[in-house]
Amino acid sequence: RRKYGVSQIVGRMWNHAEKMWAKMQELNIPQPELSPEEMADLFAFLYEVGFMELPGNKELGKKILSEKKCLSCHSLPGKSEGFAPDLSQIPSLQSTYVFATAMWNHSAKMGELFKKQNIPFPTFREGELVHLLEYLKSLRPPKLIKTASR
Repeated sequence: RRKYGVSQIVGRMWNHAEKMWAKMQELNIPQPELSPEEMADLFAFLYEVGFMELPGNKELGKKILSEKKCLSCHSLPGKSEGFAPDLSQIPSLQSTYVFATAMWNHSAKMGELFKKQNIPFPTFREGELVHLLEYLKSLRPPKLIKTASR
């Protein structure tokens, strides 16, 4: 894992600023002026992204999807074999925390369905879930992210 302090992140932001400004100008996005609170929020986000979650590999995720037999119940875009929701369209994919909450809250119901269908309850080894999430996110159409104004 990378270990950056605030000053290292500020330096990276500074070094990247010209490219960001050029891209923002190309997309006709005004350069935001941040308050100290907004900057603190940004650093909290950057810290989480950089230190809490390692990037996934979508090819490994596709393999894990098959190994865990997720498609015994769920479907994917263009494939409506499962009776459960299309995994790439579930709203909780937007946040690892929301996804973790949805998995936890849904696990008892899933466990009952597994028992009825005589399917072993799938377990994830360390690192597998991030790959699975990366694959599922890759199936979604790209969108511009709009942030709420303060």
